[in-house]
Amino acid sequence: MIKFLISAAAEKVRFSGFKQLPSRLVFEGGAFLAIGILWWLILQPLQKNLEQRLYRYPSQLISIQELNQTLLKYKDKEVGITGLSESEISRLEQKLFSQGIKYTFQKLESISPAQFELKIDDIEFSRWLELVADFRKNYGLYVVGISINKNDGVGVIKLSATLARAQ
Repeated sequence: MIKFLISAAAEKVRFSGFKQLPSRLVFEGGAFLAIGILWWLILQPLQKNLEQRLYRYPSQLISIQELNQTLLKYKDKEVGITGLSESEISRLEQKLFSQGIKYTFQKLESISPAQFELKIDDIEFSRWLELVADFRKNYGLYVVGISINKNDGVGVIKLSATLARAQ
């Protein structure tokens, strides 16, 4: 009974101190707390995502410039086409699989033994550009035809590309 009276008296003192605070100070403190929570939950992750994308842009720009130089080099030349070995195809498929890309990859035997059809339902456009540069550097594969459609996400695409290997 005594504990109850002491705790009730302590709560009166605690709440009386709270009631003495100006309502404007309580409002400003709540607004500051809300802004802090908003920044921590929403704005900070968005900022980190943007920083990561901006960090990748210089390497993507270099890849595009290298690809452009290659295109200018072979602009009016006849390029011979050679096939990919089964081990190279399996390494290529393993690379796509290891990056978590859901794809369909098949040889186009009716057109040429060195052409392939690649379909990806969900990939960031910047990541696709990185793959194109990797295909060119490591496998000698170039995009000879492509169909790109926008998906729901920002910068996310669905594509169907025909790849050919240059000699």
